[in-house]
Amino acid sequence: MKIMLIYLFIVFLPLQVRSSTSPSEVQEDQFSLLENANIPLRDRKQLLDRLYFQLLSNPNTKINRKKLFRCLNYFFVFNEWRPLHNATLETLVKCEDVKDVEHIGYSYLYLGYFYMYTNDNRQAYTAFLKAKKLFLSINDSVALCNSYLSIVQLQYYQNDYCTADANIIKAIRLAKQAGDTELECQSLVWLGVISNEFSNFEEARDCFRKAIALNNHCFRRSKFLQVNCLSLIAYSYIQEGESAKSRKIVNYCLKYRHLLKLHPELHARLLDDLAEINIITGHSAAETVQLLNAANQIRKDHNIDLGTNYNALLYSKLYLLNGNTTLATDYSKKAYLISKKFICPGDIICSLKQMINVAPSKPIIQEYLNLSDSLQLAECRSTNQFARIAYEAEELTKEKEQAVRAKNIALGIMIFVALLSTLLIVRLAQKHKQRNLKQLQLQQELDETFFEVHHETVQKVEQARFAEKKRIARELHDGVMNRLSSARLNLYNLSAAKEPADLEKYIGYVNDIKQIEKEIGRIAKNINNVLGADDTSFTSLLENYIKEQQPIMKAKLSISISAEIEWDLVANGLKINIYRIIQESLQNVRKYAQATSASITVEKILDDIHLTITDDGVGFDPETLRFGIGLQNINERAAEFSGAVAVVSKPGEGTKILVRFADSCILGKSA
Repeated sequence: MKIMLIYLFIVFLPLQVRSSTSPSEVQEDQFSLLENANIPLRDRKQLLDRLYFQLLSNPNTKINRKKLFRCLNYFFVFNEWRPLHNATLETLVKCEDVKDVEHIGYSYLYLGYFYMYTNDNRQAYTAFLKAKKLFLSINDSVALCNSYLSIVQLQYYQNDYCTADANIIKAIRLAKQAGDTELECQSLVWLGVISNEFSNFEEARDCFRKAIALNNHCFRRSKFLQVNCLSLIAYSYIQEGESAKSRKIVNYCLKYRHLLKLHPELHARLLDDLAEINIITGHSAAETVQLLNAANQIRKDHNIDLGTNYNALLYSKLYLLNGNTTLATDYSKKAYLISKKFICPGDIICSLKQMINVAPSKPIIQEYLNLSDSLQLAECRSTNQFARIAYEAEELTKEKEQAVRAKNIALGIMIFVALLSTLLIVRLAQKHKQRNLKQLQLQQELDETFFEVHHETVQKVEQARFAEKKRIARELHDGVMNRLSSARLNLYNLSAAKEPADLEKYIGYVNDIKQIEKEIGRIAKNINNVLGADDTSFTSLLENYIKEQQPIMKAKLSISISAEIEWDLVANGLKINIYRIIQESLQNVRKYAQATSASITVEKILDDIHLTITDDGVGFDPETLRFGIGLQNINERAAEFSGAVAVVSKPGEGTKILVRFADSCILGKSA
């Protein structure tokens, strides 16, 4: 009976992980859940459906297309054939829209898998052949190797071992040329399988051992490939009659953790192999039935068809060995019907042979002989059929190229006629344009004059606004501030009153006026001060602010400003926003953080300005806690200069606010 090799050849590049939570990271988490063997298969299938439709609605980028192919991969692993077919066609349309030749080829590979596992071998071979030609056109050795291995799998199920053997050699050369050890391992596995079919058992086991050794040196070492190769070695020992060796290897493979959840096909096959060993060695019938029942149940639970004929054949052998010819006959017929459904001549012959062993009859013997005699002819026909499909595909390609060439010629003629017509129209309109040329030039001069006047007006308005701001600041400082200071002194003198009640009242007034004086002074400073434009540098301004805030803060404050930043070249609006962001952040630290220390760092990385505010306070969970007005203001101020804000915090681990301003947004004139 045919052994099953459930191993996908498509390898996807890992996506780059970003520093903040993003939809890509959420999808990566969902992909990791699909591989979690502790989650029930039904729940993983539902998650796969949701993830696929979410990706289908995303923009048609290369990263999203790779994620769609990861979904196709899981549809294949979960034996979801109809969803695999529909999803592959939808993904193919997306790839063709952007002419992504590589992924168009992989789409045809998946279509080939669908047709192969639904027993439409002609369509499968056609799809694989299209994929191979696309990969040849882009000279992609890895993808081309995948296409050869897919064709080998189809030829293996059709008993076309000679052609399959030649294609495997091509696949091995391509894998070595690309330096892809994983594909080389898979090619060696297939070479061993074909050698096993030629009864070269020692040569087959040598190929499997080479694949295991090569896998051990892979960057991404596959435990599944190792177990799969060991199971194939055990199968070759079964065929050679070495039951003791095969039993030891199969028992070792069944100890592989999560084998049932991650690779149910292989687990079921190993149970069947162990049952066959028991049948050969005359082991307990009850234990053998239990193994076959377990393998059969696994295939039912996971919607697996492959291997059901092998399981039924083993049931028949077991019941025949125990003298129950009725059940032996039923199961041999079942194996025969399933093998016919799979359209696999070798399996049909095995089933007929078992039917003859159970209850020999002339029709069955005649069918067995006819099929045995025609098996070689069927293999030749299969080879010829594949060659004919290749020829027809080439003819279709030529016809398509001729049609495209004819279409291009017709399109060229139409373009020529259109250009000629356009030239005539342009010639006729040229005189009319020349008449209007002087008017257009005059209009342009008027527009330039208007622009200059408008520009001068805007400058004057800005100058007047700046002068008005300075006047208001001067009035506040020289008028209100002086009056408040005088009132404070007078009240202070009155504080010498003898009665205690009056004294307490006067002192309270003095303190209130002090606070008003400080607040008005701050407003005057904010209105009049163009940050970094006076004698005080922006660095000194930030350091002085930290010194002013330290007395009212419980946390110990520190600030570090890189000397590499040329603040004179930084836009004044950006400096104001940096100042306000620091103000807002320290206010949040004072109100909520309960921190013992806080630090501010302003540094230049490459040509960007990076601002970092860190505290060792109580922290919070950014995913569950809604951001308040303070953090919204920080985001808005950063967005004014196309800055990026990231908040990193965990409960009990403090908070870090990172703001980055790109070089393209830093330079500018002071406001």
